[in-house]
Amino acid sequence: MASPTNFRGLAVIRNTGQVLFYKSFKPEESLDTTLLASVVVSVTSAFRSLQTNDAVQEIALHRTKFVFRQVETYIFVAITDPALASSLVSGLLTSATALCTLLCGPPADWAADHVVFNGFQDILTPLFTHLETDLTRLTLGVKHAFMDASARERVSRLLSHIEARDHVLNKATMLLVGHTVLASRFTLAETRTLTTLYAARPLVASPSRHTATAVSIVPVYLRDSWAQLVGCRLHGEYTLLVAAHMDASIDLLHPVLEACWQQLVSGRLELPLEETPLPLRLFAKRETLGLIYHNLRTGAALCPVLRPASALQHAAIRAALAAHFTAASARFERQPGLSRICDVSEGGLYNYAVAEGPHRLFLVVSLEGSDGGLTADSVRDHGRPGPGGRGVGAFAGLDAMGGEMSGGARGLADPVMGSGGSLDAVSAIADDVLRNIKAII
Repeated sequence: MASPTNFRGLAVIRNTGQVLFYKSFKPEESLDTTLLASVVVSVTSAFRSLQTNDAVQEIALHRTKFVFRQVETYIFVAITDPALASSLVSGLLTSATALCTLLCGPPADWAADHVVFNGFQDILTPLFTHLETDLTRLTLGVKHAFMDASARERVSRLLSHIEARDHVLNKATMLLVGHTVLASRFTLAETRTLTTLYAARPLVASPSRHTATAVSIVPVYLRDSWAQLVGCRLHGEYTLLVAAHMDASIDLLHPVLEACWQQLVSGRLELPLEETPLPLRLFAKRETLGLIYHNLRTGAALCPVLRPASALQHAAIRAALAAHFTAASARFERQPGLSRICDVSEGGLYNYAVAEGPHRLFLVVSLEGSDGGLTADSVRDHGRPGPGGRGVGAFAGLDAMGGEMSGGARGLADPVMGSGGSLDAVSAIADDVLRNIKAII
């Protein structure tokens, strides 16, 4: 079965047909760039002739799908498997254009003589190739460190103190531990773009043992103007990112960085000392094989570490979870009143999704010993009304996944339900998991 996160390539093409960037993620399926450019330019011209206003268009063939996003005279093209959700692809293309804008300025000012997209391989490629190993990327959210409200408030006050300086942009500071966000006062879109850049390229210099004045500076285009992105490794795994005006002297920031460094060294902020992956057992019992959580309001994304198993079993669970996430997310987008989705795979796994306010939860659950006669058809419209009396069933069946994915995951969970196991049991499991996540975040 094809992977649900199967990206085959990425290209950036001028509307004149010039290929500025092409990266094949599967060398054996590499395309002729001249032919690709001809097709892309012709198709985008046709879309303009049809007066479509969508920023993203696509063409789906039997074995390949081309998704386009045009920005000024530049066309970003993702070559994917047809089964991959268009919303995910378009979101990643938006992230790619945001990264290029961050480093090169507004697309209207791009010129072939100074914007060399081939130099962006280390930034753009991970966006499309690390999805299976880090499923939080599927959400287009941000990995947040979960801590209590009092600690979060202390960090927010510390960042506000930094922003009180005249040469620092308002709401333009971020503190990370490893690659996880402790607190960010940037907008969600800015936070996502900056953390993607930080993960791809080292933006910080390491301080000496007794000072925090070793900094790195990268010019970035933020909020319709150029700024300095100042990065500093403060202490241990802590990293501070600050956006300052272009004409600001870095010497003005040194006292602030020193004060922040002293706060972290003293331990008075009571923050996590290192980036620690959260285990699945912290949120769910053994019947839950894997989960993805996303908060649409804050952008917080979570995919806990799976329980010990073989590499083959882990790969099967991640593939099943990714397929469930992309399918259920598309279903929620098409039917805004839908609150719960359930699908029973041929292998007996329950793929369950919850939409509750800003919360989105996606589970793969195994109920060994439950009613083996359940099918995807039997779980359609389980009988609960949708929110707001819209008449949309709380449960809706999705197409069953193939047994290849689910078969690899079977046997990981202990039998927890008898013959009376049903959708009510899976619903209760989901409610319990979501309650645990809310308690921690």
